[in-house]
Amino acid sequence: MPDVAEVHGKLIAVFETNANSGRFVVSSVTSSDYGTTWGNRQRVYTPKGANTNAGATQVYNVGGTLVESFNTDEDKATPGSYASGATKIIVSSDEGTTWKSKTTVFFQGANWPGEAVSGSELLVVTGDNGEGAMAQTVSVV
Repeated sequence: MPDVAEVHGKLIAVFETNANSGRFVVSSVTSSDYGTTWGNRQRVYTPKGANTNAGATQVYNVGGTLVESFNTDEDKATPGSYASGATKIIVSSDEGTTWKSKTTVFFQGANWPGEAVSGSELLVVTGDNGEGAMAQTVSVV
């Protein structure tokens, strides 16, 4: 599940992968030639705890700050799938070189988050275990 954002003339693609780890984590690659070539593969997020996963990634440029959202089962009593886990976000103010400020937007029961950007705010929307949708506005400073 890849997603792409542009920041300062450079593209960053984020994606879930289980290569080299046996569990799903979030990684990224960047492109300075608008997607002709990609490189600089790096880990964006590794969920805490053993046998935990992170996936369903999205990345957005909110006023020059990159915001990465993902689902994770790192807080579940019985991990094993990031589906119906928590939706969390992390931010990068240096074009994706480093990520910080992990925030839980939705706790258990969230599925496949998506976002919309308005100024310095991010609307995070996620499925609610098949019962509908949940939405939360997050200010990015």
